[in-house]
Amino acid sequence: MPRRAVWHWAAIGLVVVLMAGLGVYLLNRGGTKKSRPLNGDDLTLAWVDEPTDDPVRETKRQVADKSADPADPAPKMKPPPKQWIVEQPAKDPPQRENPPPPMPAAPPAPEIIRVVPEQPRSGGRLTISLTGKDSAGKDNAGKAADIEYRIQGQATWKKADRGLVELTDLPAPSLTIEFRVVDSRGRPSPILARTWHIEPKLIAQPLQLEWKLKPGDRFFQELRVLQKPAYNIQGIPFSTVLEYVVVSSFKVAKAGASGYEIQQKVEGAQLVQADALLQPLLAPAILKLPGTSFAIHLDAKMEVKQFEAAGLPPAVMAQGALGLQVGSLLDQDGWKEMARTTFFQPNRPLKQGAKWSEPMTHSWGALGSWSGRIHYAYGGGKGALHQFAFGLDLNYQAPKRKAGAGMLAISSAAFKAQQAGGVILFDADKGKVVEARERFLVRGRLAMQLLGQNVPADLEEDQHFHLRIIDVNPLKK
Repeated sequence: MPRRAVWHWAAIGLVVVLMAGLGVYLLNRGGTKKSRPLNGDDLTLAWVDEPTDDPVRETKRQVADKSADPADPAPKMKPPPKQWIVEQPAKDPPQRENPPPPMPAAPPAPEIIRVVPEQPRSGGRLTISLTGKDSAGKDNAGKAADIEYRIQGQATWKKADRGLVELTDLPAPSLTIEFRVVDSRGRPSPILARTWHIEPKLIAQPLQLEWKLKPGDRFFQELRVLQKPAYNIQGIPFSTVLEYVVVSSFKVAKAGASGYEIQQKVEGAQLVQADALLQPLLAPAILKLPGTSFAIHLDAKMEVKQFEAAGLPPAVMAQGALGLQVGSLLDQDGWKEMARTTFFQPNRPLKQGAKWSEPMTHSWGALGSWSGRIHYAYGGGKGALHQFAFGLDLNYQAPKRKAGAGMLAISSAAFKAQQAGGVILFDADKGKVVEARERFLVRGRLAMQLLGQNVPADLEEDQHFHLRIIDVNPLKK
């Protein structure tokens, strides 16, 4: 072969090698694809040329083929054999298994929502209300979370039912309690610790109830009187009923260490009920009560020392069968007794069940009088109100001389109290009596002179008194 022809084929081989290398480079660069899962649609049959793994060897092969046919001045490259291949997408890299779920967090510490009392005392009680939640957010009202507590220094935890901790007989000088929430899996929350300072036990001071009055003070009294007398004369029964209401104002004219001077004035009066016998006789007298005034002098213990009436209408009596008195209004002595009840004051330290007594007399007009003692008993308090029960232990005293009762003269009489007493309510905050009730029920027999002969008569007197002490005039409501 001529030398020129060898050089020509060598140049062609070099070009082929360079182009083959460029092709391999471009194929490798453009063939990168994202991997995804393989499915049936991704399998594709394609007719492709057999790839050339070694460009240099392929070039030598083509040169050899050219040498075998020197008559062809520009031999063509022999196409590589064709084959069927299956295209498959690249596989995804293996994935790691899902990690196990994290353990639930411990429940949060409980919260204190109320403490009673705010300042506990030695020997007293302490009630603590708490709320708590587990890691899932359920509160202690359900079954997911429980609240426990223990006094610091103790090893055992106790369950707080419904979130309440109740302790008694508290020790001084301090108390530390630890709280925690325990969820349904038994995981405890962080501990909440709280310390209370325990005040020393109070030395009980005796209760002392006193009126609180100063010059110029003004208040009102509403007095309701109900009388139900009944008689039986020579087998003939008689009964009647009388009820009326009187409203009075009270003004403190003087107040000092020596006592008080009170001015009482009747502001209004009303007949509530009366039978046909009493109404025409007593209704006019009741209408004359407004304007009546009383001067009440009290000592430092609120005891009535002097009682003066001004403008009180004359005593009016209604007469029944044979001229016997069957009804009347309060006289001056009756108003004095109402003042005594109004300005009641224990005048001693009080404790539950305390009892004491004082002397008492009561005038019964033409029928005689009563004397004895009034017994008081402290019934305890509810809030500011304190209740006192009282009972009258009285003995009847007949008139010392023949007395007239209406048109008849009473030659003898004997009576006994069946029920005599009532209750008084004292308001410690207001410093005064606010209400009182009394019942005076007596039965007895008297003898009256009629045409020179004694006529016996059985008598029952049932009186009810109800008074209220108020700050405003009830007549103006």
